[in-house]
Amino acid sequence: MSMRLAFLVPVIATLDNGTYRVNANYGRLIDSLAEHFGVIDVLASIPTLNDETYYPGGRSLYRNSIAAPNVHIAPVPMSLSTDRPLKKAAVWLRRLPHYWRAIRLADVAYIVMPGFSSLMAYALCRLLRKPYILYYGSDWVGHVPFMTRWGSDRSASRAIYQRLARWAEVLPVRRSLFTLATGPRLREHLSRFGPGVFETRPMLAIGPADFFERQDTRGDKAVEVLYVGALLPRKGVHFLIEAMAELQRRRLSVHLTLAGAAEVAYASHLRHEVAAKNLDATVTFAGFVSEVDELLRLYREADLLVLPTLSEGFPRVVYEAMSQSLPVVATSIPAIAAAVEDGRQALLVRPGSSDALADAIERIATQPDLRRRLIANGFAFASARLTGTSTGQQIIDLLEQFPVAAAGSAGLRRWARTYYSQSDEYRDRLTSKWSNSWAANFREYIGALSAVAPPGGRILDLGCGGGQTTSALSAAGFRAVGADLFLGALKEFPPEMRSRGLSLVNCDAAELPFRSESFGSAGSYTMLEHVPDAETVLGELDRVLEPGQSLVICGPNMLSPFHIARLWWKSKRTGRRHPDGTVSGVLLRVWLSITKALSRQPRFLYRRPMTQGLEFAGSDYDAICLVNPFDVIYWLRARGYQARNRPTGASRAGRLLARTMPNLSGGLCIVARKPGSRP
Repeated sequence: MSMRLAFLVPVIATLDNGTYRVNANYGRLIDSLAEHFGVIDVLASIPTLNDETYYPGGRSLYRNSIAAPNVHIAPVPMSLSTDRPLKKAAVWLRRLPHYWRAIRLADVAYIVMPGFSSLMAYALCRLLRKPYILYYGSDWVGHVPFMTRWGSDRSASRAIYQRLARWAEVLPVRRSLFTLATGPRLREHLSRFGPGVFETRPMLAIGPADFFERQDTRGDKAVEVLYVGALLPRKGVHFLIEAMAELQRRRLSVHLTLAGAAEVAYASHLRHEVAAKNLDATVTFAGFVSEVDELLRLYREADLLVLPTLSEGFPRVVYEAMSQSLPVVATSIPAIAAAVEDGRQALLVRPGSSDALADAIERIATQPDLRRRLIANGFAFASARLTGTSTGQQIIDLLEQFPVAAAGSAGLRRWARTYYSQSDEYRDRLTSKWSNSWAANFREYIGALSAVAPPGGRILDLGCGGGQTTSALSAAGFRAVGADLFLGALKEFPPEMRSRGLSLVNCDAAELPFRSESFGSAGSYTMLEHVPDAETVLGELDRVLEPGQSLVICGPNMLSPFHIARLWWKSKRTGRRHPDGTVSGVLLRVWLSITKALSRQPRFLYRRPMTQGLEFAGSDYDAICLVNPFDVIYWLRARGYQARNRPTGASRAGRLLARTMPNLSGGLCIVARKPGSRP
């Protein structure tokens, strides 16, 4: 892909001798995506060098640098979970110009939810008409208590935020290219609000080659309990500390290793609790583990993993621990409870209960049969989910299935070539135009092209479909050449309609098989809206047209607010829905028409085709290019053409609109003369 990706993820990058370093999981994901994109802009928060959380002991917490040369790190203001709500809101506003710049330059954005910065990115994508991919790491409402420092559990600002989060959480899903969700519960929840929601592949530091199978973990030593993850309040580590104290009171010999980056204030609180409970010899703060070999050592030397989390999506460490044949104790938060069966793959306990954690740890330590069953079932559970493609490859594969609507997009090109050359539905539409009811539709195009073509001259009819317009041009005395991508439609051209001087050619409009300046005139009828790169096709028409001659482009005006208003009225009147037939669709086209009228620069817009789920057809539903008279005329005039839009309109209201506001009319009929002298 030659596309540009805006990576709008809460990435934190540290500086190490002038080199940006990031979390290893994000680093691997970015490097894998960089192989498929022309440029990736990563918006990253850069902590100050005196931040002990990210520079413990003055050294960078992260070791992973991004190797791909086409990845650009763009610093943005940093937000902390310990910030007050007003301070966080100020950070969101300061991030706005950075997000605007990255999204404006991008062909597609990758947005990690939840959060208001993410919601801001979604709003900018909608405003700038940019496609986006969503990744949900957790549900927003459950995450609210830990996203900022609220005054109290019943604060008004928290209540307002929670209401907004409940509404805003699902808002972006309907319009996304596709959505990735951690765990089956979150996927099922989001699927109610939009299509294309998939459970994400886990982003892990380890792969199938690192799997470690064993039947049991316990020996005669003290019970080695492991926690892997960030030391944050929402992870509930303070409850695990309480559980260790309780186990000591029960005279069970245990040792706990806490492996993960620490939020300074919370880590200080944990250390104070450890000291107050005389657990200094029982609890080890291992810090952030950046090396995979060291992480594997911790997993393989432990007897069980405990995850006392209070809120998150499905945790990656559960997969990692199970892949190392480690029994797991976890809280029964919804994301975990929906995926893991209590007593089969793990022991689940209620969140926020240190006694329940202590009971589960004691059961695993003292019941060999239970422990071995959890190990075997957990290993099978992880193996089934970690042997597929990586997260990066999953994203690339889904981009093939849901192509980005951008000029030059490889996915959109492939979709267009397949649909417009092989679809039975599209072939039927093309061949149905031989009926007499279509003659009136062709009249405007045939009349405009006949008026500017040299008598008896050679005419290129590009995108001729089943050849109906080519036949009409041939009947008018021209040497007509019809060209179309759909061979099946061309083959159904009626033999009795063939005339002298008529020929049909199967070819791609972006690579015409004709000599330069070989046609006395050229035209296309309802074709340009079906191409994935309109500028390339216009360039080919320009190449094959003789100097001083004219071309004609007719079809729907995809930015006409009046046509969309008609679809909206039809939706209201019939009770049937069309995706374009909305008030927002009308307002959007008014806005786009105004901005294009003022810009004077061609910039063709693209969209994903609508070929499924339509309750009625309209607005050329399978179109992928939002063709409009502004872009076409600007493009032609930039190359010296004399170009005008001369639509006629089919009804009395349509004819009035075509005369008074031709560039907002539902159709376009552009007649343009190429510079130079006629031969």
